[in-house]
Amino acid sequence: MVSAIIEFLQGSPVLMRFLVLGFGYLLGNLAMAGMSLGPIGGVLIAGLFFGRFGFEMSAAAQTFGFTLFIFCVGYQAGPRFFDVLMSEGLKYLALALIVAITGFALAAGPGRALNLEPGANAGLLAGGMTTTPTLAAAQDAIRSGVDEDLAGHTLREIGMRRESGVMLISIHRQRTELPLEPDLVLKRGDVVSVRGPEANVEYLERWVGHVEREVDQTDLMTFAFGIAAGLAIGALSITVGRVSLGLGSAGGLLISGLVIGFLRASYPVFGRVPGAALWVFMELGLLMFMAGVGLNAGGDIVATLRTEGLRLVGAGVLVTAIPVLAGSAFGRKVLALNPAELMGGIAGSVTSGAALQIVTRAANSPAPAIGYTGAFANVIPTVAGSLILLF
Repeated sequence: MVSAIIEFLQGSPVLMRFLVLGFGYLLGNLAMAGMSLGPIGGVLIAGLFFGRFGFEMSAAAQTFGFTLFIFCVGYQAGPRFFDVLMSEGLKYLALALIVAITGFALAAGPGRALNLEPGANAGLLAGGMTTTPTLAAAQDAIRSGVDEDLAGHTLREIGMRRESGVMLISIHRQRTELPLEPDLVLKRGDVVSVRGPEANVEYLERWVGHVEREVDQTDLMTFAFGIAAGLAIGALSITVGRVSLGLGSAGGLLISGLVIGFLRASYPVFGRVPGAALWVFMELGLLMFMAGVGLNAGGDIVATLRTEGLRLVGAGVLVTAIPVLAGSAFGRKVLALNPAELMGGIAGSVTSGAALQIVTRAANSPAPAIGYTGAFANVIPTVAGSLILLF
C-alpha cells in the first residue's frame, strides 16, 4: 500500500509539492502550550519527511519560489527603505545591523571551528536567527497612499476627519497594522484606509494626492519586468584577479524590488500589488522554497544529525541568544529606545512575526509594531545570506 502511494506521488510531482505545503501548514498550525511551529517550520519538517522517501524538488521550481519571495521582500520595504536612511529610522537600522552582524560573526566563527561548509554556515545563521530570507539568499475598503505632503506629520496635526470629513479605519506599514494614536507619525508608503461619503473621499484625493479604488487589481506587467530586471542585475559580475564578484540573484532581485516599491510610493499610478496579493506571492514563494529545502535534504537528514547534531544545536543556541542580548543592550544603552518598540525592533531584526505577537501581547499595546517595521525585516538578512558564503 505504502509503496503504491510512493510510486503514484513520484509520477505526480506537482501533487506531491502541494501535499507538502498542505501538511506543512497543518503541522505548523498545531499548538502545544500556546506555541506552534508556524507554516515555515511545518513545511520544512513535512519536506524532510517526504524527502526521506526519495522525493525531491527540481531546481527550477525552487528557484521560482525563491525569486517571488526575494523580489517581494524588496517591494514591501521599498516605500520606506530610502527615507529611513535620512530620518530617525536610522536607530532601527542600527539595531538591525547590530543583531545581524553579531549573528553573522557567531555563525561564521563556529562554522570554521566545526569545519562546516559555507552553505552550512548560512543554514546555521538562518536557523539560529529564524531568518528564512538568509537561507533563501544563500541559495542563490478605500485606501490612500501617504505622499510627501503628509509624511512626517502626526495624525493629530493632520486632523483627517476634521479636514476631509472621512473616518479613519486603519493604517498599515509594510503589511503591519499600526495603532491609531494621535502622536503616530505617518511615513511615505503608509496605507491609510478610510470611510466616508463619495464627495468627501474625492476631496481627500485632492488633499493626499492619490486614492486607490481598484484595490484588487495587480500590475503584473511591472511585477514581471521588475523580476526580469532584478535577475539581469544579479547576473552582472566583474572579475578581480581570479574571483568573480556580483550581486547574485538575491541581491539583484532585492535592489529591483526596493526601487520599484520606492517609485510606487512616490508615483502611485503604476506597480500596484494589493496587500493580499503580495502576501500570497511572498508566502507561496517562501514556502515553495522551504519545501524544496526539506525535500532535497530529507534523504541525508538522519545521517547528518547523527554526525553533527549536538554541535549544530550548540552553535544554534549561541547564534539565537547572543544577537538578541546584544541588540537589547545596544537599544537600551545607546539608542535609548522604549522597551516596547525595542522588543518590536529586535523581532523585526530576526524577522520573527511570532516574536512580535508575543511582545505585543505582553506589552498590551500595538506599539511594538512600529519597531518591527522600522527594522526592515528581511532586507538585511537577505544581504547577510549572500555574504556569509564568502567566509
